[in-house]
Amino acid sequence: MSMLGLLEDFDLWAGILGFLITFLIAIFSLYSYKLSKHRNQLFFSAGFLLVALGWLAGVIFNTYTEFEERQVLLRGYVQLPYALGGLLMLHMLLIIAGYLTIFIVNEKLKSRKTMFLLYLFAVFSVLVAHDFYFLYHLTVFFILSLVVNHCAWLYKEQRSTNSLLILLGFSGLLLSHGIMMFTPFSQEFYVTGNFIQIISFAVLLWALVRIYKRKQ
Repeated sequence: MSMLGLLEDFDLWAGILGFLITFLIAIFSLYSYKLSKHRNQLFFSAGFLLVALGWLAGVIFNTYTEFEERQVLLRGYVQLPYALGGLLMLHMLLIIAGYLTIFIVNEKLKSRKTMFLLYLFAVFSVLVAHDFYFLYHLTVFFILSLVVNHCAWLYKEQRSTNSLLILLGFSGLLLSHGIMMFTPFSQEFYVTGNFIQIISFAVLLWALVRIYKRKQ
């Protein structure tokens, strides 16, 4: 099999794994909510459900485009058919909205005006990132840096294995998007970043399974 074929397979399976793992994270967060009735876990579940749907949109987008076409897109502006362009924007919007939801839960924001402005920021970011894809990773990197800051504070307070795993998981996601910002220079950054994302999601899922089992 050629290198291009291997990259095509990696892209497809990474997308499928990303969707499945983030969907399982949402499911286990929902189960934990049913046991504890903590509303933050319900919204955490909703956040990862949005991320999972974003990955699903990405899988569908990848199915209808070639790897080489996607690499051209990642390197800068490219005109897409309306359907594919809309699918790509949906992919970015859902993932940004998902991480924003997790940030809002962590910060315990209650102002509807503030939340509206944050989601409006997500829409604006996607509209800009549609032409300059690296801005999507920059936006997610910024949001995740705030989430990681909260996770670091949580770990200092609890000093537990689960809080450490959550910190490591979100730190890995932060690193992955930081790496993928350099995709315009080499496709290796894209592949490496995606690989780190999958590992990070797996770590978060492990943490949530541990939390769920402890609450049973």
